[in-house]
Amino acid sequence: MSFRSTLATFEHQLVVAGYPVAQYWNAGLEAGTVRDLFAAAGVVPTPELLALYTWKNGQSYEGGLVGELWVGAPGVFYPLEMAIEEYALNQKEHFYEPHFFPLFDDTLLLNLDPQSPHHGRLYRWCPSLLLLTPERMYDSLEAMLATLTACFAQGVYWYNADGYFDYDMDAEGVLAKALNPHATYWQAEDAGNTINLN
Repeated sequence: MSFRSTLATFEHQLVVAGYPVAQYWNAGLEAGTVRDLFAAAGVVPTPELLALYTWKNGQSYEGGLVGELWVGAPGVFYPLEMAIEEYALNQKEHFYEPHFFPLFDDTLLLNLDPQSPHHGRLYRWCPSLLLLTPERMYDSLEAMLATLTACFAQGVYWYNADGYFDYDMDAEGVLAKALNPHATYWQAEDAGNTINLN
């Protein structure tokens, strides 16, 4: 399956299920605009990252509460302009290594170091949950989307009657571990116990 097909399958899963989070997606950007924004920020994106932002430009924070905006374990998908602002801030403050690019607000980081054996993998970094060093969470952007799609399709992720994201942490860990065999995050016994929307 191509990456664009994976994106379409993920979106279809959310729309068909009638999940309210779908209403908060921003329309995708033109490919040239995405390239120009990355170039201005000094970022060399992967083809999948370019495709991600031409598909959707993150989520709108206007009118939605955090629990309504969460798209599974990663949290809220940053619009590109906001992601670049967070990336630039890290270049100054050095919260984490400079080759990481933030995609989701919890925080989910994409490894853009072309020399790294883990180039293209996604990491979770969340000091408030004592994740002080980024830890590999998904094997790739495609693996992340496949994991989210499977979690929604199998009832591991859902939105409750009030429209807030909820999940089965044990089932999430089992499924994510199977779909991301190189991700160390899911190896921990309490991996699924770190999400807190309160």
